Amino acid sequence: MRNTVKKILSFIIAVCVVPVAFACKKSTKTYSEAVLYGFESYNEIASLTPKNYMGSAELSDDVKYVTQGEKCLKWYIESPFHGLNTSVSQGTYATPHFKIFAGNFFKDISDFNDVKSYSLDVSNANDFTIYALMWIESGSSVIATAHSELAAGKSETVETLINKLSTENFSSVSAVCFGVYTEHFDEPVTVYIDNLRVTKGQADPKDIAVPKTGSVVGFDDIGYFDYAYPVNTLAMPMVALGYNLNPEYTSGKNGSLKADILPCTDGSHMLTADYMHEKQHNGFGIAKSLLDKIDFEVLEFMSGGKLKLDIYACVDAPMYVYIKIADTAGAVSTARAKLEPNAWNTVAVEDFGSVDLKNVVSLEVLFDMYSVYKPMSFYFNNLFLGV
Repeated sequence: MRNTVKKILSFIIAVCVVPVAFACKKSTKTYSEAVLYGFESYNEIASLTPKNYMGSAELSDDVKYVTQGEKCLKWYIESPFHGLNTSVSQGTYATPHFKIFAGNFFKDISDFNDVKSYSLDVSNANDFTIYALMWIESGSSVIATAHSELAAGKSETVETLINKLSTENFSSVSAVCFGVYTEHFDEPVTVYIDNLRVTKGQADPKDIAVPKTGSVVGFDDIGYFDYAYPVNTLAMPMVALGYNLNPEYTSGKNGSLKADILPCTDGSHMLTADYMHEKQHNGFGIAKSLLDKIDFEVLEFMSGGKLKLDIYACVDAPMYVYIKIADTAGAVSTARAKLEPNAWNTVAVEDFGSVDLKNVVSLEVLFDMYSVYKPMSFYFNNLFLGV
């Protein structure tokens, strides 16, 4: 599975058949892969810092779960740290996880030079679905996150892609973290983990040419991933950005930007109240280097000019999305729209308040944090300026 995913991504990145919006250059990058943790010794397990669970971590030589070498990590979760109080344990801030700190006695993992991705082999040894989580920290900042849904009995390589633009100010890693989220923390959970790898050889972001009107940002090529960043409002990284190649979830040409958002707690559906508070919102933003190429001012000269965005909401019930725009002077405008579940929605914004459209510095697409006991997934295409 891991090799298949890597081959697909390598093909997409390498082949010069992309939309006109991109200037395609032949890549001269060579990639190298190294195993940071093979989970072959107890020293490796002893250098992990466990968080939020009661259970055990031990070596296993079960060939069903060893993907390289002779052993792997068997992680048994008897219950979350907070016991069987599922109203607490369903909150991601209480998610069972491990941290591998850069300064641990086993291996220095702080080097962040030219890192393209981190990956981890994860096997679900349960008869129910789990969600494998992985994230990378630098100081108090989360610099990359990945979520992966694993059906009962399935194994997968979880890959955390590094966004070069949003991490260009980071020179080192302080911790690599991995955890598990599930709807079944009222019963034991067993997960097998092997081979924490780092891949180096990060390619430069593609240069994007933006038209004045129409679909100025299509999100229809994997190159757009470099121009998006997650917006998290809690310490636990709830938002994982990735790129989707499944045509079922694209209204563009080749794919769509994807955001997975974990539930924050086991609470009532947030449509029962008006949650317009900023701290309740998670989602993604568009890098300023791309915003600077978009002429938002053209909307002021159009009769009925609007900013539109296509969003597929992979959720169980209607919910809200918030389009938040800010300028260099600090003026902020937030527009709210209702999304229908399991369908493409075109969200239109035409009132920008006091925001100076000549000097837009931030554009974020945000969602309420409410629980459906499983991650919410959203897909994005066609940021459009026009009527």
